[in-house]
This record gives sequence, C-alpha cells and structure tokens, in this order.
Amino acid sequence: MTTLTTTCKRDVLQGCIAHKFGGSSVATAERLARVADIILARADNEPRQVVVVSAMQGVTDALIALCRKAAARDGQWMEDLQALERKHVDTAKALLAAASSSTTGAATTTATAETGEAACLSVLRRLEREFSVLAELLRAQALIGCVSNDLLDLIHGLGEVWSSLLLRARCAAAAAASGEGGVNAAASASSEVAKRCDALRRDGCIGFLPNPRA
Repeated sequence: MTTLTTTCKRDVLQGCIAHKFGGSSVATAERLARVADIILARADNEPRQVVVVSAMQGVTDALIALCRKAAARDGQWMEDLQALERKHVDTAKALLAAASSSTTGAATTTATAETGEAACLSVLRRLEREFSVLAELLRAQALIGCVSNDLLDLIHGLGEVWSSLLLRARCAAAAAASGEGGVNAAASASSEVAKRCDALRRDGCIGFLPNPRA
C-alpha cells in the first residue's frame, strides 16, 4: 500500500475514510459514476473522505508514448493527443449528463439541468486548457529531440489530475441533482504530488487526489 505523506495536522485527518481507486475503477464514465456513488453513499455518516485516484486505464501509458513519439519527431503524436483528449471529453459529457438526470422519483428541474450544463461546460473548458498546455509541452519535447526526464515526470502524471477533475465534478453534479449540499472531504497532497500536479493546486481541489507514485 502506498503511503500518502500529508502536511495536515494529524488531528485534521482523524476519523477520515480513505479510498484508493485504480485505473480499472475509473476506466469509463460508468465506472467513474460508480465510484462517485460509493463516495456519496458514505457522505452522510462519514463526511470526511480522502479519495486517491489513478489515471483512467491506459492513459499513463498513452502519455508516456506521446512523450517518446514527440521526442522522436514522429508526427503521429498529434493524432494520438487528439484521441486522448476526445476520450476525456466524451467521458466528461457522458458522466455529467448522467449525473444531471439521475434524480430518483422526480423529474429533473430546469434549474438542475442548467446547473448540470454549467458544470459540464466548466469541465470541458478545463480539459481544453489542460490539453492545450500538454500540446505545448510535447512541442517542446520535439524541439529537444530526446526524452526529457523532467518533462516526462510532469506529463505522465497528468492522467491522475484529469481523473480527479472528472470524479470531483461528477460528485458535485450528482449531489446537486439529488438536492444534497455536496461532498465534504479533507486531505492534503504531499509536496511532491502538489509539485507534479500544479493543476490540483490551482483549483484548490483538496478532496480528490491523484495517485502518488513511489
């Protein structure tokens, strides 16, 4: 089991429930929705939850391959990057559309639908920014002409950040659709995780953490 180093005071995390979901558990929109259901089901009795997620199955390998192809100046990396972006965009759309229509025993209200659409648009914009930055990093890799370990370390951890983003958005959307206040979570990433996943710090997402690597 991986040990997650935290800068939080020990008493802050006392009584927390920790979840670790691997790549196969977050491989599709349906599986991400199931993970969100597990988290939300415990929210009433155990409001403090720490959730650690891996990249969607196959994404880390795809990111490493992108680095290597860009370094080799293989133009295929651009098509592969577009395919990876489509995968996450399609997952986000399916995941959040399902959350907006998941109210039980009642029709989805106009306000709920609008909230779901806004949440989906926000996630899609974030993904667009993320992949735009990734494209620039890969272009830099191509200019270097060899695999940069620093760039590889940065890029191959992005899948966990994206899974974290999708899961957090699904939980919030599902909670809003069911009339709940949301999900409370307490966690703090180690400096190494925070350094490699700067997007996590930018949005202040402290409840859903990428899977820290040994």
